[in-house]
Amino acid sequence: MKLSYKLLCLISLYTLTSIAQEPFELKLNGMPKKIERSKTQNKIYAFSFKSEIPKKDIFKEYKVSVKSDCKVGTLPQTEFELDFKECTLNNLTTGYSFYVILKANPNLDIERTIKLDLVISSESDPKLDKIKNKADTVSHVITINPIEADTALDQFNYLAYIGTNFDLVDGVKAKNLFFASNIYKLPESTSKSEPNDLGFNLIIYGNRALTLTENLGINQFENRYIRIPGTDSSRVILKEGVLTTTIVSDNLGLVVSPIFNWFRPVDLKRTLRIYYSPQLDFVFRRYTETSNYTNVTTVDSSKIIRYLGSDFLIRVPETNTTFNNAYDLDFGLLGFLFTHETENISVRFHLRSGYSFRFQKEKPSGSMVNEKYNPILGFGNLFYGGRLWITEATSGITLAGEVSNRLKVGDNQPFFNVTLSKALSFKNIGSIFAPVTAR
Repeated sequence: MKLSYKLLCLISLYTLTSIAQEPFELKLNGMPKKIERSKTQNKIYAFSFKSEIPKKDIFKEYKVSVKSDCKVGTLPQTEFELDFKECTLNNLTTGYSFYVILKANPNLDIERTIKLDLVISSESDPKLDKIKNKADTVSHVITINPIEADTALDQFNYLAYIGTNFDLVDGVKAKNLFFASNIYKLPESTSKSEPNDLGFNLIIYGNRALTLTENLGINQFENRYIRIPGTDSSRVILKEGVLTTTIVSDNLGLVVSPIFNWFRPVDLKRTLRIYYSPQLDFVFRRYTETSNYTNVTTVDSSKIIRYLGSDFLIRVPETNTTFNNAYDLDFGLLGFLFTHETENISVRFHLRSGYSFRFQKEKPSGSMVNEKYNPILGFGNLFYGGRLWITEATSGITLAGEVSNRLKVGDNQPFFNVTLSKALSFKNIGSIFAPVTAR
């Protein structure tokens, strides 16, 4: 009888306590099961609450927070941040947001988890006897997917390029090998007050540039003299054609360029930036000049002159190619680097102007002296130029172009170059040779 009495008292006490508790509903709303992480940039995820809280003074005594449970979650606390502004229960409405910031990590190769708990606390009611949350979702486990090994570029700092030049003479055609390597580090600012003011860019490249293509109109290129038998005269046959001259330059270059963070953006999160970046450019150029006659016609075959000698021919080849080497040393003291870089794309545009020195051998007309014994002549000129690189991270496809010219009249020589290439991270180049080294 006594046992039944005690049991009845406990049930009555529990019933009275439940009735006395003030009900409300507060839960995590729309939480995802999985999220992604970036190799190069912090990723911010916004989450919110769903709430039904009566407007009663009792709820002012309770504080709401969201905490991570590192005993259950497998992602270390150092790898993420939880941004939640603590508030009282009566001020928390549907849509109130908090944030999880996943820090960049290129080495996340296994699946990780974060456990988030909705925590309500009160100094006056530590056991929460006066209120009751009817919600079913007060905790949630989020899975962070591993970063799969792929060919996507995780950074744009240390890259090698291999591809082709575009032939701008015979139309847009892929022609001739292009290669380059780029060691590139922008100055970084950890805060507005502690900037790192110096960066660096080193480029080694080989490409082909168009310097000149010109249609010189109709020109005579052949005079043929044929003696007329039994006379003291010869017949002259003239031929002419449209003369086109093309000059291309095969280049091997080394570019050294410091990068100064003199134009600090007000917002450090901006992706478009400008830097002061003077440039030293040393280039070996091998010029190929090609003259070609097309649409050849016989102008006149009836002309006769007095000539007693034998038949002979004066003729310029229909196609003629000559070569010449030069060395350019460019000091681009006035240089500016414009960059736009995100996780998906890198755009760099470098404008420069300064003074250029050219060194090349010049063989005097009609000289019998071999070219290798001639002295190297050097001369200078003002120059300007621009170089553009656009790289897409997933595919590594890079479109690059360069335009430059010398300003002095009589010595001006524009260079035009467009390339399409595949960018490879230096750390992945070794995998290309893995089948060979593994033997």
